[in-house]
Amino acid sequence: MYIGSTGFRGLHHLVYEILDNAVDEAQAGFASKVDIVLLADGSVCITDNGRGIPIDLHPGSKKSGVETVLQNPIFYQLGLTFFYSSCVQKLEVTVWRDCKEC
Repeated sequence: MYIGSTGFRGLHHLVYEILDNAVDEAQAGFASKVDIVLLADGSVCITDNGRGIPIDLHPGSKKSGVETVLQNPIFYQLGLTFFYSSCVQKLEVTVWRDCKEC
């Protein structure tokens, strides 16, 4: 995914891409809820109750899906969008499966 810049325009594009993925999950019938919260510190929290990032071991990287996506995104494609985290200063990921945090 090319977001265009590391400034406001790029940040907005990145937020739109992540939100689009959450909405795609809902439209495909895998999620029934998508929330977006603009926080006081200027950060954004986007959550959905869709399938989430895979947590099982990836055969190519030998790491969990979450680690693989965040450390070497070429291994995973989420929908039609590659997820890259190199342009953010802080990224927190929480994956829930079967009503428990993984």
